[in-house]
Amino acid sequence: MSVESPSLSNACHPAEWVCLPEVLDGIDMVEGLSNMDGSQRLYRKVLANLARRCRSFMDQLAANVERADWEEIRRMFHTLKGVAGNLGAKRLEAAAGVLEKVLRGKDANAATVSLQHLEESLALML
Repeated sequence: MSVESPSLSNACHPAEWVCLPEVLDGIDMVEGLSNMDGSQRLYRKVLANLARRCRSFMDQLAANVERADWEEIRRMFHTLKGVAGNLGAKRLEAAAGVLEKVLRGKDANAATVSLQHLEESLALML
C-alpha cells in the first residue's frame, strides 16, 4: 500500500466554501497538510485561527509585558511556535522559538532583535 503525500492540486472541492491557494508566502503548505493528515478542512481552520491570533498577538504581548507576566509571554511564543510548525510556517516557527529561548535567558537586547524578526514573520501571515 503506498501512501501519497498531500497535494495542493484540486485544493477546492464542491462541498467546501473556501479554496486553498497554490502558494502562501512563508508557508510550506504541503508539509502543513501532511501534518494534518491531508485534511484541507482542518488546515484551513487552523490557518484561519492563526491569522486571527496574529492580528492581536502584538497587542496581547504589549499588555503582558506591561504586567511583567513573563510566563504568559513565554507561553504565547511556545504556542505560536507549535501552531506555526504544524502549518508549515517555518519562518514564524523559528522566530517564535528564538524568542521563547531568549525569554528564558532574559536578554533584553536579544529579545528586541528577535521580536523584530517575529514582527516580520507575523506580517507575512496577514
